[in-house]
Amino acid sequence: MPEDKTNSPRLGIEWNRSSGHPSLTRQLEQSLRAAVRRGQLPTGARLPATRVLADQLGCSRWVVVQAYEQLVAEGYFVSSTGSGTYVQAIAPTRDRPRQPEFGNTSWRYDFGAGTPDLSLFPRHEWLAAAKSALAAAPTSAFDYGPASGIRDLRAALAAYLGRVRGVVAVADDLVITNGAVHAVSVMARTLHARGFDRIAVEHPGWIPLRAPFDGSGLDPIAVGVDDEGLMVTDLIKSGARAVLVAPAHQFPTGSVMSPRRRAALIEWAEAVDGVIIEDDYDSEFRYDRHPLAAIQGMCPERVVLIGSVSKSLAPALRIGWMVLPPQWRDLALDAVRAIDPSVSAISQLTFAEYLSSGGFERHLRRMRKEYANRRQQMVAAMLAFFPNVDVRGISAGLHLMADLGAGSVSEFTELSARRQVRIYPVSRYCMSEEVPIEYRDRRSIVLGYGAIPAHRILKGIETLAMVASEL
Repeated sequence: MPEDKTNSPRLGIEWNRSSGHPSLTRQLEQSLRAAVRRGQLPTGARLPATRVLADQLGCSRWVVVQAYEQLVAEGYFVSSTGSGTYVQAIAPTRDRPRQPEFGNTSWRYDFGAGTPDLSLFPRHEWLAAAKSALAAAPTSAFDYGPASGIRDLRAALAAYLGRVRGVVAVADDLVITNGAVHAVSVMARTLHARGFDRIAVEHPGWIPLRAPFDGSGLDPIAVGVDDEGLMVTDLIKSGARAVLVAPAHQFPTGSVMSPRRRAALIEWAEAVDGVIIEDDYDSEFRYDRHPLAAIQGMCPERVVLIGSVSKSLAPALRIGWMVLPPQWRDLALDAVRAIDPSVSAISQLTFAEYLSSGGFERHLRRMRKEYANRRQQMVAAMLAFFPNVDVRGISAGLHLMADLGAGSVSEFTELSARRQVRIYPVSRYCMSEEVPIEYRDRRSIVLGYGAIPAHRILKGIETLAMVASEL
């Protein structure tokens, strides 16, 4: 297969997009690290803004954000909210201890957000479901399946979502995807094909879900969020006719969209002949009460619901779904065929069996109990070591947001990384270099409790308190 190379003449960055090579983020880290060591990026040099460098390289801003953050953690760069990212003086390589890389397993205390506890994956139940599904599957199930996904899974999901989330759908309304990002990629193509030129997105928000809009022909417009969720008044001013929103549990603020905002959102969609892409993020994990039903059930003709099992089971399964209004289905299927990261038929059959047998809901009940306990321990530890902390968001999901008061969040996260504690600033999830005013010059951070065992939470928060005392 011919190699597809991209380079940046300004920074001397070259990477390889062909298979068998490290990820783009890892290649960018290596190139920038080498540029500093060679002196091509001298001490004090200001790095291009993440969006500017992403445009130069033809990649997602998320790739650049991750690379910059890794090199900040390693001590090559220093980041200051509002003023940019700079090369800082570094010790010779032999004198500097190697810092853990984002995404690896060497963190002593991993408070990374959005990651489930993979050690709790129900291996035996999944294996039993796979055996049962394979034994019952007809020979035709092992051929190339329909672009929409195997009907057994679509029917099982329609029944489950109707019962648990109040979704109004039948099997033919669903399309199986390989995750939420794939679903958003499909919708980006579909919206562009129907003449849409912009889409509103939550600010701050989950950056990987915004990455598919790069180069899609859609201009993402940042719309703020508050304690009631997406600010619909700002959405109206944006001029967009499509919006990507997570009403069940907004990331990273943890807010849930209020009933009055939901009604206003539907009213907006009807007024502009628009569409709501509802990311049903974290709806499975509400700990204090039953979650509000999906917006899709209130207005199925205006809402595309997307979901996946990446947090509830495991990202490696690559199983997600879309619930589409009939008028969007054919164009969406065209986009699925064009993108074509198909979902394994074996995985689809297995999940259909697991879902229909009640195994999935039993697993969710166990996980709710486990994650609720971890959240409770984390909140208690934060209050014990940071008496003035402002813990934000509802009792749900795999993360919380905490404001530790005024101060440099970049210094705090950098020093935490050196102590092998993984945390992220809220600014990481901002759409542009412009951080919302409520997070400027504040130590506002996101703490995940999905990937860290319950018995390590207290010590991890104590370590963060020690870091804070040194600043």
